[in-house]
Amino acid sequence: MWVVIALVCGCASPSAAPLASLLSRPASPQINLSRVRGTQMIVPSATADYPPLTLVDGVTEVDAWEPNAGWELAFDGGFARDRYFDPATDASVDEPIEWEGLRRDFRQGKEQSALAWILFQFARERVVESVTLHSVDTDEYPARDYGVRDVLVQCWDSATQRWMSVVLADGSTPTHHTATANPLGRLDIDFHPVRSDLVRVAVRWTNDAVKKRSFTVMGRREEYVAATVRLVEVEVYGDRAEDDELAETVRQNLPDADVAPDAAAERRTPGESDAIMATVLTYVEAYAERDLDLLVQTISPQYLSEDEDADGLAERMARTFEEFGHFLFRVTDAHVERSDDSTAIVSARYWLQLNPLLARSTEGTLTFGLTKVGDTWLISAIHADAP
Repeated sequence: MWVVIALVCGCASPSAAPLASLLSRPASPQINLSRVRGTQMIVPSATADYPPLTLVDGVTEVDAWEPNAGWELAFDGGFARDRYFDPATDASVDEPIEWEGLRRDFRQGKEQSALAWILFQFARERVVESVTLHSVDTDEYPARDYGVRDVLVQCWDSATQRWMSVVLADGSTPTHHTATANPLGRLDIDFHPVRSDLVRVAVRWTNDAVKKRSFTVMGRREEYVAATVRLVEVEVYGDRAEDDELAETVRQNLPDADVAPDAAAERRTPGESDAIMATVLTYVEAYAERDLDLLVQTISPQYLSEDEDADGLAERMARTFEEFGHFLFRVTDAHVERSDDSTAIVSARYWLQLNPLLARSTEGTLTFGLTKVGDTWLISAIHADAP
């Protein structure tokens, strides 16, 4: 079972520093991106007693490993330790982006190179610079025996459509493990800031992992492993000042190429482009969170797009949210293309996967028409074009 919670490659050596927590945490004010509004968290599976929601509830230490203390995932199957399955060179790799590089076809099903992963999808591009994992660390389950041992942190690169490993403080880009041999309950992983809207934290090994058996079949080595991932909290941090600066960049207006800059400036009041983009970003965040009430607030009563009015849109979105509780939705490269005193057009790139269990996804251009109602900009039309 796949779970989505709507909340609020280089070729370097595979070796990594024994403990990434030895790096210096940035002194500048940080923002916990895992808990900001619009962030979605996805994990491979969950149980009722140890739900993934606990990973982002702000509780970083527990006295006992009991129901609702954290997230737990047991693994028992084919495993390729210290491997990364490159889809560009391995024909057996045909996985959705959540599993890309970490799973492939196997003689008896699937073979994994990660015991588990936690994926964070932000409502917009963010500046990311560190990740903190809090493993179980109680008297009964000390981290040195039951905690997370090896971890790989990656960010999605929209230009190459690939996962890229983060660059550590010393300039290295370990493609197999960002941190290894960790015996501690808290693991801080700091790296050079990177801009992305998607971060994946892959648990590659735990301190209780055991190799059950191994053998060679037709020249191929096969190993079977049993392990349990026990995590209390996962935090993804960014630089607050850089994140605010990036938000302003996203909202800035790009003048119409057919309109002279001076004329365009005369047509717009200061901050108007920010107000237009703020409405679109609110719509995107509401969509990502499946927040129908908030989404409807961005829609004009005069909305009309392809014979669908405002009420029709609300009904269709309600059905979508009910039917697809685990979809993934991202919007990038949004900008104002054209506006006058009362109308505007915003274009952006979008990526939508209604069912994470399937590799199929839709992407293309999303165009918003907006009209000014009083002092508020509202969406009057939406059109999606797939390539």
